[in-house]
Amino acid sequence: MSRAKDIFERLRSQGLTALDALIADREPESLFLDFKRSPDDGSARVLSEEDGKNLSKAVSGFANSSGGVIVWGVDCRRDASGNENASKMPVVDAHGFNTKLQGAVSRSSIPPHPGVEIIAIQGEDPTSSRGFVVLTPTEI
Repeated sequence: MSRAKDIFERLRSQGLTALDALIADREPESLFLDFKRSPDDGSARVLSEEDGKNLSKAVSGFANSSGGVIVWGVDCRRDASGNENASKMPVVDAHGFNTKLQGAVSRSSIPPHPGVEIIAIQGEDPTSSRGFVVLTPTEI
């Protein structure tokens, strides 16, 4: 199993516990893991231009490598010493954001990548979600 698939499966099975562990363990962003914060926290009626660009770059990049995972709802920045610091920034309208991502996947690469999976990670509050995970498998 690839590293990306392993991370994705842990997030799928363990949800917020696995996401918290990635953040606590300071899992670095890499060729197969990327954290994203939506500029409008997912609350707009349409996917933001920045989110669309991030999705397109990730789908085509991960499809041409060994796969990868994007977690939307996590802000990751480097501090003064160069260390990555990640913090949860939940997507406000999780279900709406999921729908926007689903619609954008078919437009993100030519030809459309058929194997993208999107899952919602449930937060402590059962009526909201903490973020989204997008996996692009290695093969097109």
